[in-house]
Amino acid sequence: MPSQSKPLAVFVVEKIGWRQGLRALSFLAAWGIASERVGHPVTMQEYTDFWGQSLATSYKERDAFALVWPDEVKTPGVVWDKVKRQVKERDSRAVAAAEVLAVKW
Repeated sequence: MPSQSKPLAVFVVEKIGWRQGLRALSFLAAWGIASERVGHPVTMQEYTDFWGQSLATSYKERDAFALVWPDEVKTPGVVWDKVKRQVKERDSRAVAAAEVLAVKW
């Protein structure tokens, strides 16, 4: 992590821009919520089924995440573990994603 923390949203947007950045952070929050509810790190198929979306959409989200954290794309839990303490609302994907935007990185 950088020595001077900044909102995770700023970090991500500086790396890949707003559109992909929001998609990456949404994936992070959604993956974390799904994994916590299921009780283990979810696969892409489990993620897709949990959120009721197409596999193509899930992979677009995961690919955006990989642009920011290429080494953690197979195990998003490493990044989720760093931010989940600051995400209080885990009943809504949208609210959790918004809270991830404000996480200090």
